Amino acid sequence: MSGLIFSRAVGVIGKPHGVKGYVYVRMFTDYPDSIKKDSILYLDEKCMVKARVVDIRMTISGRRQRTILSLYGIQNREEAEELRNKVLYRKPEDQPETDENTFWIDDLFGCEIFLNDGTSVGTVTNVEKFAHNDNLSVKTGSDTLLIIPLLDEYIDKIDIEKKKIILKKLPEFA
Repeated sequence: MSGLIFSRAVGVIGKPHGVKGYVYVRMFTDYPDSIKKDSILYLDEKCMVKARVVDIRMTISGRRQRTILSLYGIQNREEAEELRNKVLYRKPEDQPETDENTFWIDDLFGCEIFLNDGTSVGTVTNVEKFAHNDNLSVKTGSDTLLIIPLLDEYIDKIDIEKKKIILKKLPEFA
């Protein structure tokens, strides 16, 4: 597909919240405020199945920010349960511009992690969002999981084009 982006994942729908069709959404986007009432999201990567936002709420539970959505046509808990694990997308033209040193979470998936000396550390398999910072989940060559905070203290350079992340150092707890 030569790098052409048809859609961008903004989150994945989790369990229902309450009995009126609301759902928890694990957001991938760093711009949750760009999703508002009447925003159009999609339930498929090709942006064919529309999901209009009726209501959106942001809450903090423990250290994690949580998003609760109501989507048009979803009236009860049973209908909300049918959406569990579906990914929400938006069209590229509907996404906000990023700053120079800001990256889309899904662009980080699959990036190879290296130390400054060229030593391979592993591959990004997930990005965990917390209230204070995000963490890269990295699968190493020995199949162990390494957590790297997405902070300037650890990250030297991110090159999305080459799918490479260079570390200043490994976290002390690694």
